[in-house]
Amino acid sequence: MRVYVLILGGPLGEELGWRGWLLPRLEEGLGALAATLLTAAAWTLWHLPLFFIAGTVQTLVPFWVFAAQIFVTSFFYTWLLHRTRHSLVPVMAFHMSFNLAVGIALVQPPGDLAVRPLLIALSTAAVLAVVLARTSTFRTSESAEVPTTMGPVPLGKPTRTDQPGTSSRLGAEMAMRRWLASMLVLLAAGVGTATVLGPLVVGAIDYRTSDTTLNQIMGGDLAGLALVVPVALMAALLVWRGHRAGPVLALAPALWATYMYAQLIVGQEYGQLPGNNEQFFPLLLGLFILGGAITIIAWHDIDPIRLPAVSRVLNRTTAIVLLVLAVFLTVGLHVPGLADALSDQPTALEYTSSPTAFWIVKLMDLGIIVPAALAIGVGLLRHAPWARKASYALLGGYTLLGAAVTGMAIVMYANSDPDGTLTNVIAFTTFTIAIGALTAALYRPLFTAAAAPHDPPNPTANLSRRQQREYPVPQET
Repeated sequence: MRVYVLILGGPLGEELGWRGWLLPRLEEGLGALAATLLTAAAWTLWHLPLFFIAGTVQTLVPFWVFAAQIFVTSFFYTWLLHRTRHSLVPVMAFHMSFNLAVGIALVQPPGDLAVRPLLIALSTAAVLAVVLARTSTFRTSESAEVPTTMGPVPLGKPTRTDQPGTSSRLGAEMAMRRWLASMLVLLAAGVGTATVLGPLVVGAIDYRTSDTTLNQIMGGDLAGLALVVPVALMAALLVWRGHRAGPVLALAPALWATYMYAQLIVGQEYGQLPGNNEQFFPLLLGLFILGGAITIIAWHDIDPIRLPAVSRVLNRTTAIVLLVLAVFLTVGLHVPGLADALSDQPTALEYTSSPTAFWIVKLMDLGIIVPAALAIGVGLLRHAPWARKASYALLGGYTLLGAAVTGMAIVMYANSDPDGTLTNVIAFTTFTIAIGALTAALYRPLFTAAAAPHDPPNPTANLSRRQQREYPVPQET
């Protein structure tokens, strides 16, 4: 089986996906250099679970060595693909010979010295990658073509095609669109990888926390695999196709990742409980950074004036729900726990078992979520254009967080956790369904309302009637 994977299974199967499908599509908007790096990152994540399965070749080498050889050899694969007019046969042949050479090196005794030939080959390949990166293949986008006609509205912002420099601006917009779509795919792959490696599936990541918090992590992973990964992939597809809902939908999984992985990194009982989650810090940190980067890019590329108009009833309902959510999180959820934690003898299990996780959740909810919900709710009531844009982000993100909390309640109840009750399962499920229904109503016009990418937007669409009356009407010339 190992011989088949090294010589046939890997090269034949992988190259059809990496260089046969993914790389050419990324090159269309990003160029060869960025496309090669993104393909190498996806290729590395693809192999990550194999490092925790006994009997695989990956268990014989350090992860950083394996990841480094993927990145440096990817430059050669891209160069070879371009020089053979995009023929996969030479790439497959080189991939097969490289795997065979690595396989022979790794089985040579003694075991501690087996990696040395690979390190020598890796150093040579790194020099070759630097040389190849300076060739014309990676300095130009040979396969990228800038269209001269306007398709779907890229990333929600209008582009007029009758002005000088339109082609270059449109090309930049398409490149950014492909960057955002690629980052969303990487986020989905990363969340899936972290979930598989986590306690819900393989258990390779051993978090330094209590059993109660571990049940909560498994519930969050369950929601990540069932909802966050599909939503991220859907957003990537919409962004790639230039649909205006793409960057709006991208905010939800991005904020979820930023919120959740910050807690998974910081909220562990380091030095107090056994575990190994610090060994996976690069993966978790990468997902945290990726979530933040997607949030910034998607937020920047949403034009609040071009968002579809919603009814006054839905606008007011959203505002009220956000204000109620802020009050519920503060008074109903966190104040009782804070009162217990600040007492002379705390008794609540959520605090006594994992105090670090307790405080990081309180910090993020009371320091970020609650103020944001209050500000956006008031902004919606005052018909501020920025509040419309922010409401998509907060409601979308909190719908996924609500699903994660529901998953936590389900896992805690299923595992007979002292804090797990059927009442919590029903309550959080009902809450998530209600928030999800409101989010769906808010997002629905993005998919159903007719878009007019060439028409000038109506700047008064999201204003109140009094603000519309006071809006200055431009004089015709």
